[in-house]
Amino acid sequence: MDCSDGTCTSSWVNDDYTYSLSAAITESDEESPQTLRVAISGSVVVESPGLTVVSSPVG
Repeated sequence: MDCSDGTCTSSWVNDDYTYSLSAAITESDEESPQTLRVAISGSVVVESPGLTVVSSPVG
């Protein structure tokens, strides 16, 4: 996890793909919308902004 310039980002790599989730740092107790980015060899191929946390009961 890396936090700078008002954003926290978590990244991981799987083969040639790099995945990152980023969200703005806020003073609110609510989760900030996140952006998922998928890159291949440094080129972003998917960018999905506005993702939110979905809670589900554990059974």
